[in-house]
Amino acid sequence: MPQVHAPRFPKDKEEGWWLVVGDVAANSLLCIKRISLQLKAKVKLEFTAPEPGEYAYKLYLMSDSYLGCDQVRARVGVRRTLNPKPNPNPDPKALNPDP
Repeated sequence: MPQVHAPRFPKDKEEGWWLVVGDVAANSLLCIKRISLQLKAKVKLEFTAPEPGEYAYKLYLMSDSYLGCDQVRARVGVRRTLNPKPNPNPDPKALNPDP
C-alpha cells in the first residue's frame, strides 16, 4: 500500500480504504470492510438484509487518509442467496427429536 504524507502522524501512515453500507434513515451501520484500492475489484459484503428488493441504503467508499475522496452510491439492491450457508450451530432438538 502506498504511504501518505502525514507529517503530524507519529509513524509512517499507509492509505486505507473502507466500504461501508449504512441505513441513513435508521442511523445504522450494516456492514464495513477494509479494502485495497485497485482499478477494478470484486468485493463481497455480507450483512443481514430484509426481503429482496430495493432499499435506500447507502454504499460509501471512504478514505482514512485523504479528505474529499469519499464516494457515495445512493441505492443498494438486495438479492436472495440461492445456496444459503448451513447453520453452524443447529438446534440439537431439531436434529434428534424425542419420540
